Amino acid sequence: MLRMSTLLLRTLREDPADAEVASHRLLVRAGYVRRVAAGIYSWLPLGYRTYRNVEQVIRPTGLIDPEVSVRSTTGQIDDLIDEIRRRSERH
Repeated sequence: MLRMSTLLLRTLREDPADAEVASHRLLVRAGYVRRVAAGIYSWLPLGYRTYRNVEQVIRPTGLIDPEVSVRSTTGQIDDLIDEIRRRSERH
């Protein structure tokens, strides 16, 4: 069993001032992520370990890498040009 006292991570008692979403507050307080810069977060060791475990559970189900179908863009571009012409004629 791994105890929290043996981990070298920083936990917070109070919510971070910039945290608005509950999940963000909990991840920062528990020591899973750390703010690097405005809007940029880094995984801490415990958070990255948890992320990898969740990924191993989800990946076999196909939720992470679903099959992607690639369509030709020639028809889409023609449709877009027609739509632009129609809208420009209205105004």
